[in-house]
Amino acid sequence: EAEELLMQIHNPQIRNDHTFSMILARCHIHSGNAEQAWNIFVTKDTTPEAFSLLQLIANDCYRIGEFWIAAKAFDMLEKMDPSPEYWEGKRGACAGSLHNLITKKKTGIPPNGIGEIISLLRDSSNSQAEAMLRAFRRYASTLK
Repeated sequence: EAEELLMQIHNPQIRNDHTFSMILARCHIHSGNAEQAWNIFVTKDTTPEAFSLLQLIANDCYRIGEFWIAAKAFDMLEKMDPSPEYWEGKRGACAGSLHNLITKKKTGIPPNGIGEIISLLRDSSNSQAEAMLRAFRRYASTLK
């Protein structure tokens, strides 16, 4: 209900407000529209507010099992700040994305899901990424 009401606001000054973006993103995520929350982030400049929006998207998506969007968000966070916390989130979200793909749960993962997940892991500088990549590639080879 909140998502619907927020979408009715057309005033650019309100829609560009950071607090509005955070609340709308959270509403999208918890209404099953995590991709729309990601799209809010994509339209933002690289500001501290955009960074906090990205953290909200990553953590809320992870919390509700929208692992693909969480993986993309944690990947972006890891690129902006190589904190181990973001790698751990990315690692868990990639594993969750693969689990959702295997169990055919609603995932929002693109058609080439396993390839997309592998691409995110390949971009990581963390030493644990290689072990995950081997496991994911092994699984992908069973699909052919």
